[in-house]
Amino acid sequence: MSGYDGRGAILYGYDGNPLAFSLPADVAATARGLQINAQNQKYNGATWDLERNNDVSILLALAARTSTTVTATQTNFNNSGGVFTLRISVNPGGAETLTIQVAPVDQLSGNGGFNFASFVLPAATNGVFTFQIHPGVSDALGTPISNGKLAACLPYQYVVTVAHSAGGSWTYSLLRHHIR
Repeated sequence: MSGYDGRGAILYGYDGNPLAFSLPADVAATARGLQINAQNQKYNGATWDLERNNDVSILLALAARTSTTVTATQTNFNNSGGVFTLRISVNPGGAETLTIQVAPVDQLSGNGGFNFASFVLPAATNGVFTFQIHPGVSDALGTPISNGKLAACLPYQYVVTVAHSAGGSWTYSLLRHHIR
């Protein structure tokens, strides 16, 4: 159902009431005519998610840690893989190591499942370490910045664990990039 009020068309909803439209402030002053916005969405089995581009997130802020740390559950909406960067600024020395583990979240229990990917760092080493999980990753690509690679898709939901081999104090941060 539609009508005309002298200014333009009025659109009515199924209930007979006029539909309300709102425009962003920077558009309202200059808007002319009917604007239609399309948003790419993908169905996740229960709801619709907006299509997202590459994104970045700090999974673990820089801090001193003496025991294994698990991130909050991460959701990979529609990217194929990820690049994880661990920055270590202080290590306890000796033979202690860190292991980065990526585990898909079990959709029934909500807990992290088996270790999907596992990367062991050299003992007592400071620096920046990068790990890639992506279907297109291969040694033939010649990516010298990578300390670990796995040619696979990143799960929809997952957790990242930084496992300590002993109780020494490590200071590090963990960054994640979701990539298409």
